[in-house]
Amino acid sequence: MNPYIGIINGKPGWVQLLKQEGLFYKVFKPGDNPAVLIVDELSEKSEILEYLSEGGFILTDTATLGTLLNERTKRVRIDYIIPDTSPFFKNSGIVDIYNRGYVLNRKGYGRINNRFPALFEFSYKKGWGIALPFDVSSVILDSSRRTKFFYTKKGRFPVEYVSSVSRGEVRKLVVNALRYLFRKRRLYYIHKWYYPEGKKNGFFFRIDTDKSDFKEILDTYRIAEKNGLSLTFFIDVKSLNEDINKLKELEKQEIAVHSFEHRIFKDSIKNRENFSKAKELLLKKGIETKGIAVPYGFWSSPLGFTIEELGFLYSSEFSFSYDDLPSYSYIETRFLNVLQIPIHPISPGTLLYVKNNVDDIKSYFERIIQEKYARDEPLSLYGHSGIFSNHPSILEHIINAVKSKKGIWFGTYGDFYEWWRERENSNPEILFDGSILKMKGIEENSRLTLRIITPEGKRTIVPLKKEVNLKELNFTEVPKTRAFDKNKLQVKQRALKLKLKEMENWIRR
Repeated sequence: MNPYIGIINGKPGWVQLLKQEGLFYKVFKPGDNPAVLIVDELSEKSEILEYLSEGGFILTDTATLGTLLNERTKRVRIDYIIPDTSPFFKNSGIVDIYNRGYVLNRKGYGRINNRFPALFEFSYKKGWGIALPFDVSSVILDSSRRTKFFYTKKGRFPVEYVSSVSRGEVRKLVVNALRYLFRKRRLYYIHKWYYPEGKKNGFFFRIDTDKSDFKEILDTYRIAEKNGLSLTFFIDVKSLNEDINKLKELEKQEIAVHSFEHRIFKDSIKNRENFSKAKELLLKKGIETKGIAVPYGFWSSPLGFTIEELGFLYSSEFSFSYDDLPSYSYIETRFLNVLQIPIHPISPGTLLYVKNNVDDIKSYFERIIQEKYARDEPLSLYGHSGIFSNHPSILEHIINAVKSKKGIWFGTYGDFYEWWRERENSNPEILFDGSILKMKGIEENSRLTLRIITPEGKRTIVPLKKEVNLKELNFTEVPKTRAFDKNKLQVKQRALKLKLKEMENWIRR
């Protein structure tokens, strides 16, 4: 048996999400019998109903479900979805959507804008399914941006201009629904693990050198050197002047581009000149750069094209995505070749800006690290050399908090890019023969592993090998997760302040 996922059309947003999770899928053809069928359009309506009738399980959206089963739906505005205690929201926070969607007049899971149920279970003859309230592909590909508050237990809430859709939360919602359907079918859920060599998590830290002189950069480097870490320094080139030559003193660190002049222009040509000049000046000093992080975390389609044209392999902008696995931007009719590596969008400097003290900042990052570790999200964080030069204890505290966790992979953004590309390009075929898991097309010395989750919810990670006896594996219980902290809803209650903050941010930029 091949426990794959079928998909009717293979819309780009769905494909993006399935590849992020590392799932085995193929486009549905009449007569196929996938473990779960994703219905992203109704071009095969009669075949979908036949699949359901014979006991198939589907994942779709409410609008499509309404058409499929002739059930009445209601169009609603979805700003955000509040998690409940159901398995669909395991390890989830508030799911920001800011799009139109549809609901049913029946009991469901989660709450849209604290008013309507969000997810729905349904049955049809022998089949079963789950309906999400929005079109997954269009939401995943939504590149709009907005200002948001971020929750802190202590001190004032920081604000940042980020992607409207919290793609990471959408991904978790979809993945939880898929895992639920696999479990209900009594099937093993198998996907490519997120980190090299079966490590529990990965830590890579980004240093933005906004207007820093070399002393501030060197101070930050010494903290990394002392702790045996390689960080990625995104260089604001103009501020260094002749000290650009000294960047070679940062041994075992990655150098990447932030900008020549720390600003964003309305003119695409000027933006191209700005980033190109920074890249070329670094190259003249013998420093080759793979990545870029645009000032202020800003991203747009024209910037995406510019970054690709300049030959960057990866970029990191939280107004495209944050707190998620890597992905690719989709513009017009294709995915760009530049890998987006998301970060957590709040830095120590952001917290200092809203008058939080150093102890509050340390507590904030302790919580973020713990949450990300528990949720299997990359420990992808950032800060500024100017801040760490003045407050070195903050970076020390973050590093120590990460080092206290077990099974961490450490590397640079460039290292993680190389790993993610390796993961993408490794696609073994998996088959079940009783309790034996067979793998075809595996590569020698691969760092890729597979995570297996049993129908009972236990899990393990296995290396790639031709055969694995499931009875001989050591499966462990999935740790229980904390219920959603409703205090976090406070960030949704400050609409007027957000408008004022948005105006302030645009003036500052």
